[in-house]
Amino acid sequence: MKSIFIRGKPQEITQVLTNKDARAAYQGSLMTCYPSNVIIAVKLNVPGPIKNNVELSRLFDQGLGDLLSDLARLNPVKIAIWDRPTGKEAFIRLTKGTLREAKTLGVHFEDRASLGRLFDVDIMSNGQTLSRRDLHLPVRQCFLCQKPAKECARSRTHSIADLQAAISALYWSTIQGGGKV
Repeated sequence: MKSIFIRGKPQEITQVLTNKDARAAYQGSLMTCYPSNVIIAVKLNVPGPIKNNVELSRLFDQGLGDLLSDLARLNPVKIAIWDRPTGKEAFIRLTKGTLREAKTLGVHFEDRASLGRLFDVDIMSNGQTLSRRDLHLPVRQCFLCQKPAKECARSRTHSIADLQAAISALYWSTIQGGGKV
């Protein structure tokens, strides 16, 4: 099976961290502009230096569409889509619902949608966030082995190549295979 990580501009950790700072600043400005709305930032979690290319963009677009469908009753409004070498990102505001409702739906997407496990869905309102622990929900599981994801990431249990192979297989079976994601 062909890897989807052979194309794209490799990113250094400094570029990823600079983008993280830009994302945090933008989220802060959105919370100032929309103080009564829930703000959601969405990005892919992909291992290795390739963070964006045609295939990763397709994965992002499909997953974002699925997330927006899940959030439909909270009236999501897309504010911005960033398409940068560090990866695609979306910023959404909800005109209905609470932080708790949004977090519950975001966690459901991350855990249940076939592409959801590749996504990081950050949800905030009035400078506050809720964690899975706050909602008495289980920690996020590893994409490969179902152990706590942070534990696997911290100890580097899986190689980048193994993680990329699993993501590539998911791409070929869902996006290119025509299967519903």
